[in-house]
Amino acid sequence: MLGIVLINYKNEEEIIHYIQHELSGIELPHNIVIVDNSCDESSISKLESELTIREISNGIDKSSNLFLIDAKGNLGYARANNLGAQFLKDNFECKYILFSNSDIHFDKKDVLSPLIEKLGLNDRISAINPMIIDENFNYQSPMIEISIWKLYISRFLFYPITRKISPIVNNAPEGEYGRLMGCFLLVRACDFFEVDMFDNNTFLYGEELILSEKFRKIGKVSYYLPTCKIYHQQSSTIKNFLSEKKQIAMMAKSEFYFYKKYKNVNQLTVLLASFSMIVYLYFYLPLKLFLRYLKNEF
Repeated sequence: MLGIVLINYKNEEEIIHYIQHELSGIELPHNIVIVDNSCDESSISKLESELTIREISNGIDKSSNLFLIDAKGNLGYARANNLGAQFLKDNFECKYILFSNSDIHFDKKDVLSPLIEKLGLNDRISAINPMIIDENFNYQSPMIEISIWKLYISRFLFYPITRKISPIVNNAPEGEYGRLMGCFLLVRACDFFEVDMFDNNTFLYGEELILSEKFRKIGKVSYYLPTCKIYHQQSSTIKNFLSEKKQIAMMAKSEFYFYKKYKNVNQLTVLLASFSMIVYLYFYLPLKLFLRYLKNEF
C-alpha cells in the first residue's frame, strides 16, 4: 500500500487539479491525505465540495482513499507532513509514503512504479527521487552535500566570483546522493518512522537535507533514479506569499540549524555564515534584482 501526503496552503485549486489529473494515473493501491495548513474555512469547503471528501473528525470512512485533516494553523512543511504520515501509519499499512507538492506534472502516467520497484530491490534505500525539472528546464535533483564554508561563506560572501557554487548536480547519473528534493520524495515508511520522521524544528526548507542525514545514521541512503521524470513549477505557492529575500533567509535558517545540530559546526562558523548571508541579502541580491529589472525593461 502507498500513502500520499499533500499540504494545502491556500492552493486548493492546484491540489484538486493534481489529484484529478496526475495522481489519478497511479495504478498502485493508495491512500491520499491532504493536510490543510491554510487556517481558512473556505479552503476546506472548496476541497470538500470538489473532491467529495469530509474533514476527519470522529472516525474515518476506510472505503474512501482520500482524507482531509485540518491542521488548525500553519504547521509548516515538516510538522504538516508528519501529521499526515502519522495518520497513515495509525490507520493503514503503508509500505511507502510519497510527500508531494501539488505543482507537479508527471512525464508518464504512472511515474511511481519504477521508484517503488527500485526501493523493493535494494533495502538500503530509504528515500528516492526521480529526475526533477523546473519550469525553466533546470535540474532540481539530486544534490551533493557541501560544507557550510563552501555553500554559504564562500558562495555568498564573494558572490560575483563564486555564485555558480551549487549543491545541485546537473545530468547526474543514477545512484546515491547526499540530498534529495522534498517536492516529490518517496520514502520507505518503516525507515521514516524509525528516524522519527521530519525534524519538527524546521518550518520551511532544509527538511529533506536533515532527513537524508537521519537515514545515513541508520546505515541507509538516499537515491536518484533519472529514468523517471517529473516537472515542477518551482515554489509556485511560496512565490505568492514570500519574497525571494524571505525565501533565502528562511532556507538559511533551516540549514544553519542542520549544520549546528547534525554536523556539529561551531557557533563562530555559523556566525560567519550568517554575516555572509547578510552581505548577500542586503547588497548582492538588491543589485541582482535591479539588473534583472533593467534587463526586462530594455
